[in-house]
Amino acid sequence: MSNGVRRHVTPRQKAEVVRRHVTGKEPVSKLAEELGVQPSQIHGWVSQVLAQAEAAFQRGHHGVRGTTGSEGHHRVRAHSVISRRWPNHR
Repeated sequence: MSNGVRRHVTPRQKAEVVRRHVTGKEPVSKLAEELGVQPSQIHGWVSQVLAQAEAAFQRGHHGVRGTTGSEGHHRVRAHSVISRRWPNHR
């Protein structure tokens, strides 16, 4: 999987991988191989998303900061799916 070369993954790519895993139920191992990263990195990205999920529900907050329309909806929906799959995940 790794040839010793560090791979730069953009925030957009990370978000897409998390969405594909959470909403599409694609295995982390498949996504990691496709992107050329370790599976633990993807698990870390999922944890980062969950750690920031509360911000989507802050009072007076309309959607997710830095997003518009359906993109914000997809992020909130991804959190909902994550919560159902891993109810004890923090």
